Parts: sequence; structure tokens; C-alpha cells
Amino acid sequence: MSMISKVPLKFCVPLLALASCAVHADETNPQQFLFGNYGTYLKKPTFNYGPGEFKTHAANQYTVGVGAILKQHHRVKFGYTFGEFKAGEPSQYDHTNMLFTQYDYLFPIESNINLTAGAMAGYQFSAHKVDKVMINGPVIGAQIGAEYRYEQLGFEVGYHYNIHLKDHKYEDGVKLTQKDDQTVTMGINYYFK
Repeated sequence: MSMISKVPLKFCVPLLALASCAVHADETNPQQFLFGNYGTYLKKPTFNYGPGEFKTHAANQYTVGVGAILKQHHRVKFGYTFGEFKAGEPSQYDHTNMLFTQYDYLFPIESNINLTAGAMAGYQFSAHKVDKVMINGPVIGAQIGAEYRYEQLGFEVGYHYNIHLKDHKYEDGVKLTQKDDQTVTMGINYYFK
């Protein structure tokens, strides 16, 4: 069974409702685009484990998705993020996956430069087979950024702050809490004509 099929329906419905409202906004000609970006954590992901905590050694995120700009100032994205971080042995990588929807308001400061600010909601899912811990749960966040447009390409940098809303448990019942994280991203958007 795939990890996506394990995402609880109660978390999918609000995300789909938000996406549906955004897509059905009053717009006769939305500008559609594809995007991809790379992100790195300002502080490595940290987990509270029982009375203590552990920090990871290195962490990166890779995101791909689709989006649309509505009424020139409203941008909606739907995407998938693959995150990896080193925990434990130097060669041991753990992975997380997240499906998300994101809204940004675009503030034009030049004809080809926009500042962006908005919010996101998503669902993170991952399983660590060795330690038998499931890292599943909703994530919300906010982001700011800037984009430079050149013809059909957009070059973007951003700052993201994410809050993980669910605690997790190891097989022995000890609570595992993922702390809020902050990432800096850079990416490319390709706009269709």
C-alpha cells in the first residue's frame, strides 16, 4: 500500500476544499505554471523525544508542483515536497513527504518583480522502518518571498515557517514531537502562454 493511500480522509477534505475555492475564483484567464524548488533548513529539524531532544545532521527539501495566478495578484500552488535529513549514523537518511496547497498574494514592485506573502496547509507522511515510528500529520505555515520574471520564466527565493500540528509515538509509546521549522528556498517557475 502506498504512503499516499494512508493519508486520512479527514485531513484531505479541508485541503481539497481550500484548493477548490481558489481554483473557482472569478478569473476568466488564469496564468498557469509549473514550479520546482530546492530548500534548506535554517536550523536542522529537531524532535522532542520523551524528556530530551535530538537534532538532525543535515536536511534538504525538494518541491515540485503546479499553480495558477488569478486576477494578477492571487497565486495558488499545489505541490509535493520530498524532504531528507540525516539522523543517527552519518550515512543514515530519513525521509518525509508532504502534499500541500499554498496561497500567495503578489505585490508588484516593478513590471517583472513581485514580492510574495501567504500561507500554506499540507499533510506530512513518513515511516521510519527501523525505529517503527510514523511521522504523519497536518502542517500549516506562512511564507514570504520575491520573484523575478523573465519572459516565461520566474526565478524565486523565499522564507518559510512551518508548524507541525501532531505528536508522534515510537513503538514503546514515548512521545515524539517535531518542532517548528524554518526553510529558505530557491526555485524556478515556468509560465504557460
